[in-house]
Amino acid sequence: MISQDYILRQIDKFFKALSKVLRHKDAGDIRESIDLIDTSLDDLVYSSDKAFKDLSLDETLFHLISNEVFNAELGYIIADLLYERIMLHKCESNMRYSMQAVVLYKLAMQSNTAAFQIDALDKIHALEQNLPNSSKVQIDIVINKYL
Repeated sequence: MISQDYILRQIDKFFKALSKVLRHKDAGDIRESIDLIDTSLDDLVYSSDKAFKDLSLDETLFHLISNEVFNAELGYIIADLLYERIMLHKCESNMRYSMQAVVLYKLAMQSNTAAFQIDALDKIHALEQNLPNSSKVQIDIVINKYL
């Protein structure tokens, strides 16, 4: 079980990472931004034998659940990191990253504990445009398990 103190530290850590990513991106240092995102995401799953990019949707959510409750604030931040990763670099992992981000955004939006991000709907729409219908169905199945 993940403690509340640990979750708060994670939120702070990933918020700082997202801020650094955006600064590097604005400075044109795309490689540094990507490396920082990848390192931050792998830090989230340090206890796993898989890299973040290799996690299933359920495994992704496992790392964001405390006391059987999805942590929406952390979900938004991780989804934003994934979104930035996708926008910075087109690669084979983008479909999995897109699916992870959409699940995290949609679950975070369902929470009454986190402030709704206005741009989340636009990001979801942009991400879903590049996903096949089978991936969208898979996302809906996972989301329904956690609602």
